[in-house]
Order: sequence, then C-alpha cells, then structure tokens
Amino acid sequence: MRGRKKAQKQCWLIWEEMEPRRCLVLSMDWYRPCGIRTPIRSRQRIMKYKGKEPFHLAAENGHINMIINLLSLELFTSEEDKEGNTALHLAAANGHDRVVAILLEHFKEKDSPNKKGATPFFLAAEGGHVACADLLVQDGSDINTMNLEGYTALHIAAEQGYLSLVNFLLNNEFDMTPIPNDKKNPLHLAIVNNHMEIVDVLMEAGYDINATNKRRQTPLHLAAELKNTDLVEKLLKANCDLTIADKQGKTALDAAARSNHTLIADMIIKAERYFKWLKRLTEDFYLDEPVTFKQDHSSNTSQIRSALWNLAYQQLKPEEWKTLAQLWDFSEQQINAIEMQWTDKFSYKEHGHRMLLIWLHGSLLKKENPIKSLYEQLVEMGHLQMAEKFRVQSTDGVEPKKCTIS
Repeated sequence: MRGRKKAQKQCWLIWEEMEPRRCLVLSMDWYRPCGIRTPIRSRQRIMKYKGKEPFHLAAENGHINMIINLLSLELFTSEEDKEGNTALHLAAANGHDRVVAILLEHFKEKDSPNKKGATPFFLAAEGGHVACADLLVQDGSDINTMNLEGYTALHIAAEQGYLSLVNFLLNNEFDMTPIPNDKKNPLHLAIVNNHMEIVDVLMEAGYDINATNKRRQTPLHLAAELKNTDLVEKLLKANCDLTIADKQGKTALDAAARSNHTLIADMIIKAERYFKWLKRLTEDFYLDEPVTFKQDHSSNTSQIRSALWNLAYQQLKPEEWKTLAQLWDFSEQQINAIEMQWTDKFSYKEHGHRMLLIWLHGSLLKKENPIKSLYEQLVEMGHLQMAEKFRVQSTDGVEPKKCTIS
C-alpha cells in the first residue's frame, strides 16, 4: 500500500503559457491528469528548461509550496544552472525571501559565486531586496563580497539609489574603506547618478570624501563638473582636500575654471582662503553664523556689494584688480582661475568684481571692517578720490566722517 501511494505521488512537468515568456511550471498531481504532462519518477528523468532544473525554476519564480513538495520528494539540488546560479542565487536575485529562508536550511555553501562572481547575497543587493540580504547576512554570508568587476553591495546600492539597502549595509558594519584603484567608488556613483540622499548618508557615516576614481578625481571634481553647487557646498564645509589633482594635474578649482563654472570656482577660492586663515589662528574663533561659500544675497551686505560693483566696473583700470588680489594674498592659481573666464576685452571688470566679492566673504568672516580695509588699500595704491567715493557709496547715504589710515 505504501509503495502504491508513493507511485501515485507523481511530479509532472507542465507546459503553460505565462507572461512574459513560456516557462515550465511544476505542480503535484495525486490522482488526476492536469494539462500536457510527463510523469517523473527519478532525478535522471527530470528535463531542464534553459539549463534550469525544476528546483531552480521553482526558486526563481518564488513557488514556495513547490519548493516544499520537491524537498519532500528528495529532489533538492545544489547544482548550478548554465550561468553558475544555484536555486539560492535565483531566489535571492528575485527577492523571494520566504524561499531563501527555506533554502538556507539546506545549503551548506552560502557564498558560492556564479560565473560573474556574484554570490546570493550580492544578487539580493543588486535587486535591492533588503529582506533577502538580511536573511543571508544573518546566516553568515559575507556582506563585503564583490563580483568580478570589483563591485560591492554598496557600489550597487549607491548606483541604483537603494537608500534602504545603503542604511542596511551601514547598520551591519559594512567595510567602507575605499578599494584601491577603484574605477568608481560608491560615493562617486551616488554623485554621478544624482542620488543626493545617499551622498548625505555616506558622508554622515564617515565615507572618505577625498577618495579618488581611476581618473584620480575626487567627489569635489565631480561636483564641480556637474555644476552641483549644493554638493560643492557640502564638501567644502566638510573640509575636503582642495589640493588633490587628477591625472591631468588639475585640481577641482582648475576643473571648475576650465569649464567656466564661475560660481563654483569662486566658492572653492573662498574655501581655500578661509581654511588657510583658520590654520593661522593661534586662538579659538567662533562664528556668529554657520559658514557658507555660496554667493552672498544678504540684504545686510547689499550696499557694500553695490559699491564693489561700481568700483570694479566703473573705476578700477585693467590689472588693478590683480594688484589688490596680490595685496590680499590671493594665490597665482586663484587669480588665474578668475581670469580664465572670458567674455570680451572688458572681462577684467567682471574678474575684478568676482575677486572683490571673494575678498568681502573672507573679510566678513574674520569680522574685519571691509570698508576701512579697502579704503586703506586704495589710498596705498594712490587712489584717494576713488577710496572716498567707495566709502560714501558703502554707507547708508549719509556723508560720514572721513576714514583715516592707522
């Protein structure tokens, strides 16, 4: 009787039309026929569909009941399909966490790579399947595994915008140390794909903001190329290294100037001058407001900014803005970066205006009196009348007492 029941318990391969492709659907038939069928009584007689056995197909499509039935028939297999995937790979890749949970009880090797070097955990991450990734990690899978291209789960999550996966990886002690000679590290991938939430999470978690890609570009290089002023601001505030040069010998400032991204070039110059000044301080210094390197649109500085515009566009002669810049310790690289912008033979006026606004930014941060400082410099250059006109334009319209040089 027992043998008869076992004989009655047959496994059929049934062809059915399923969208989006034809596939083999496994079902258990105890007593009556179902569709077009071929009875199977041994592993040797199981047909494969596109290199996959029924166990693979059940795992790939998340047929949990079929997995349980096949296991009861002792039709479990850890064999690989033609792409090197086991049933565990296929279930993880397609996000079938209930199937993964069952298979983990039967697979001894959890980190076997397929032909592309991807483990089940990597495939789960590649699909953004956090539940599957969690099951695999809890069962001992290597969270830091990488495929043959050198990609880790964090690379994939950053590139695809899987924020929940990024948080999962960081909460499970993923190693964020940049890989040497990495073509694109996770932070770069998040930047170029405009996943700014992930950029924020990585920066807050302490990812190396100076890590370079194969072109030796830093995140600041990329942000400058992409004209992303908000990201440039974040990186500058985080005190990123402004001296790193790419393979062409260009710093981020050079890249911004070469691409005519004047706002970003000016932001970088402001940051260079600010942090240089901070290093020279011999005592603690506290700012009244958070530092920003963006263009100043404050109403508090509107009058002096207007006076600086008049000075640059209507009074300073060619090359005189450079004289002021050198007196204020602008570097040759900074002057060249400003001068790289070209509009016409009167470009020097815009160059001077930009330089004066950069100087004003630093002067205000240092809590200096910018009107007095510039007045003294103009007098030193022999422009007393120009200095007086600037002083008047910088006030509230009331003729104040004349400045005196201390």
